[in-house]
Amino acid sequence: MRGLVTLLAPAVAAACAELPLPPQVESAGEPGAPIYVASGAFTPMGYSATGRATYLLDEAGMAALTLSADFTVPDVPRVSIFLSNSPDLELAVKVGELQTRTGAQRWTFRVPRGAVWSWTVLWSEELWVGVARARLQPEG
Repeated sequence: MRGLVTLLAPAVAAACAELPLPPQVESAGEPGAPIYVASGAFTPMGYSATGRATYLLDEAGMAALTLSADFTVPDVPRVSIFLSNSPDLELAVKVGELQTRTGAQRWTFRVPRGAVWSWTVLWSEELWVGVARARLQPEG
């Protein structure tokens, strides 16, 4: 069995390296007055995370995704943050990699006018596993 694992390891690593990732958003400046705001608390997908994610969108298609000051995530390699319309990466766009494992973080980017998502997903691109997710509920 050990020989089989040794033979398969390079093939599995190569296959994982080629798994398709969702498209990435285009970085941009700060959005103006928001016309849409949604937020939610993180729940585990395999690892625990605390804090909230907030997504806001202005009329011109400028958006921001913010993690709260009480945000924490375990020491998992290469965690990226995605916006998705499913609780996984099926209908997702990559916002970026986490800047740090704890504390407030913010990304600003351009999206198609009116683009909203219902989930924020934390995903380890190195381990190819979900870390945590937050269901984004519209505010107001």
